[in-house]
Amino acid sequence: MNTEELKTFIFLSKVKNFTLAAEQMFIAQSTVTNRIAELESETGQKLFIRRQGGVELTEEGQLFLSYALRINELEESFVREVN
Repeated sequence: MNTEELKTFIFLSKVKNFTLAAEQMFIAQSTVTNRIAELESETGQKLFIRRQGGVELTEEGQLFLSYALRINELEESFVREVN
């Protein structure tokens, strides 16, 4: 699990669409897909329900989101403090 995967997960949970997430993050859609697949593999949980036109968080995804946000905030706090 790395910070880019977490940031992608957080962003996708907000926009609820792989294509839109990729466009707004300036990365390929396959990159978004691969990062989410890697997180799901590492956690052993399905984090999103994929539907035509978008996605929504599973119950496990909602729980994971709270941890991802905390981890992201800790990273940002560290960077601010050392700079």
